[in-house]
Amino acid sequence: MGLGVAAQMKREDFVTLCIFGDGSVGEGEFHEALNMAVLWNTPTIFFCENNLYGMGVPFKASLSTEIPKLAAAYNMPAVSVDGMDVLAVYAATREAVAHARAGKGPYFIEAMTYRYRGHSMADPELYRLKEEIEEAKQRDCIERLKRQMMEAGMLDEQGFAEIDARATAVVDEAVEFSERSPQPALDTLFDHLYKE
Repeated sequence: MGLGVAAQMKREDFVTLCIFGDGSVGEGEFHEALNMAVLWNTPTIFFCENNLYGMGVPFKASLSTEIPKLAAAYNMPAVSVDGMDVLAVYAATREAVAHARAGKGPYFIEAMTYRYRGHSMADPELYRLKEEIEEAKQRDCIERLKRQMMEAGMLDEQGFAEIDARATAVVDEAVEFSERSPQPALDTLFDHLYKE
């Protein structure tokens, strides 16, 4: 929301995309940000990845309503899309960006998705069945897009393998860079927080 305010103050044509998980929506700062974004009419898109579990708690056991209704309560346009459908997410995001760029204020997208692994390395995943995970994998977004592109004649197995290899190389390079980089010095702790 703060970056949206910065865009307004600098009169710059950019939109802020704020991505968070469903476990965040019960926290006070979530509601404060939505309220202020509407009041100040910021070009902010709030993008919630609802993977059905906030850490190990099923989403239905932690919130009494649907997430888009929270945004609607602050008079913000809100949609829920199939987060396992790349094209549906793309279309919803394009609409949200057009809305924000037109000066109409913030927009809220809930992408219904699923995480295949635990919340962290220490998560024993005792709160869901293995069958549930395997069922979700049948709707995998990458495999779905790959199938759609192949059916449209836009991609073949070799092309997919090349894309996959490039993506893997980018991730490997980022991990290697991170692991060989020194820790930041303590005196940089407050860098970029305050205006000089």
